[in-house]
Amino acid sequence: MNVKKELCEAFSPPEPKGKEKFLNALPYPKLSFSQFVFSQIKYIRKRVWVVSAMIVAAAICTVCFKNPKYIGLPAVWIISSLTPFLAMLTASEISRSNIYGMTELETACRFSLPQLTGVRTLILGVASFAVIAALTVISGIFTPVGIAKAGIYILAPFLLVNGISLSVFSRFKGHEGGYISGGAALFVSVWGILWQASQVKIPENICNNFCIALCIFGTVTIIFNMKKISNGANYYGTHT
Repeated sequence: MNVKKELCEAFSPPEPKGKEKFLNALPYPKLSFSQFVFSQIKYIRKRVWVVSAMIVAAAICTVCFKNPKYIGLPAVWIISSLTPFLAMLTASEISRSNIYGMTELETACRFSLPQLTGVRTLILGVASFAVIAALTVISGIFTPVGIAKAGIYILAPFLLVNGISLSVFSRFKGHEGGYISGGAALFVSVWGILWQASQVKIPENICNNFCIALCIFGTVTIIFNMKKISNGANYYGTHT
């Protein structure tokens, strides 16, 4: 006789009957997925929208500045140097569950943590795409660089800092991750300006390939860390 098995069977509660019917009959607010998506917009902090508007306004002012020294590629580099700060804020919004230790609570919600992270990513991705598209069109129209090259130069620092920030926020909670992410955004922004100001002559094809490589690296890093964040990296202890 297996005593342990017998004890488990004796003290195990019986399978509840009509459980699904009972749960379906419980009154609770009905919320469709589309309503859930729109409800999450109000939880995006106002500073994201303010910074987005300020970046577009700064880009317009940059191309309207008629000093020939800043028309063309220098203007595009100045505009691209603004995007790391938008990338940092976007990553912090996506990673709020990890940053503030809310992963356990949000995992138990009706909409799971991966769904919540996915919705935030969708909202912020659309907003960021709109800003990047606006900057690209402004740079492509008002400078001789062209839309294609301007898009690569503007996307490179954005994707790079976004990937770095998500990597940082998937490992650190609280303000520590914010400081590291902010430092990375500041470094990339200042480095781009100083690189252009140094007037070091770099072949155009090398510059283009370098920016494309940064875009690819940033995209891969974003995808990798988004998976970790949506699975609750800090909550489950997966810090590597």
